[in-house]
Amino acid sequence: MFPAIETQAKADEPSAPPTRDDLSRRVVVGTSLAGFLLAVCYGDYWLEILLDIPGVALFPVLMVFAMAATREILELTVAGGVRPIPWVVYSSCALVICSSWFTPLWYRFARTLYERWHTSPSDWTLFALASGMMLVFIAEMRRYTRPGGITVNVASSVLAMLYIGLLFSFLVQIRIVWGLRALLATLIAVKFGDTAAYIVGKAIGRSKLAPGLSPKKTVEGALGAVAASCFGSWLALSVLMPAPTGSSTLAPSWGWLPFGILVGIFGILGDLAESLIKRDVARKDSGTLIPGFGGVLDLVDSVLISSPVAYACWAFGLVG
Repeated sequence: MFPAIETQAKADEPSAPPTRDDLSRRVVVGTSLAGFLLAVCYGDYWLEILLDIPGVALFPVLMVFAMAATREILELTVAGGVRPIPWVVYSSCALVICSSWFTPLWYRFARTLYERWHTSPSDWTLFALASGMMLVFIAEMRRYTRPGGITVNVASSVLAMLYIGLLFSFLVQIRIVWGLRALLATLIAVKFGDTAAYIVGKAIGRSKLAPGLSPKKTVEGALGAVAASCFGSWLALSVLMPAPTGSSTLAPSWGWLPFGILVGIFGILGDLAESLIKRDVARKDSGTLIPGFGGVLDLVDSVLISSPVAYACWAFGLVG
């Protein structure tokens, strides 16, 4: 039912500097992915107008990325000698992400239930997390034969549910609650930072940022990433997608600046968080699905950790 999980860990060897072919591959693949995402967002915009349902086009794409990322986090845990139950991890991650999209729509079209049950859509995400936790314990109880390894198996399953399921849910909520503008602004700011970190780090990077976790990341690259995230935030929120004239908002006109700084910093932390896991299991990349980048997790790690911060910026009125 689910793809097989490879158990052989890669050797953690220092890689050679990127060649011109490597850089060209990154440019081509990155541009293609950006174009594809813009096309999906365009379709999502028009489908929302036609159906009055946000995320119809984007949600299936997000689920594909989420399940691919779940496969990779399973491969990383197996490479570290841990044996979570794959179908449990897939199911719990899917349950949490789906709850963040389906329940707001359900309440939207079933207002009488909302009044009767006294619950909010966010409650159902909490229920999904609790259900996933119970599913993990029940599955491990059924598998139990002798002492040893159960605790780390449970811990790795819950890690996947939170890292993939919960963090992807924040992206869904940004789209559902704050709209396509908020989601695009978040992705633009984060990916501008990722790109600048790579380019600036290769060009002038000298001081190591976290040599134990990621020897190639530099302080100069991190500063370039934050500056580029601020530029991406300003470009998205003030130039490409400014707030509608006359819209009622208490957000400051300079809100793009702290938004860019926060998203840029947590984007870097997201990259380092994934590096922490890969370093622990002696893997260079989370996978090989995306040429020039590695795996899906290598592509979205910065977005995942920065998504709760971006959501908070919108929720507390910093940017809208």
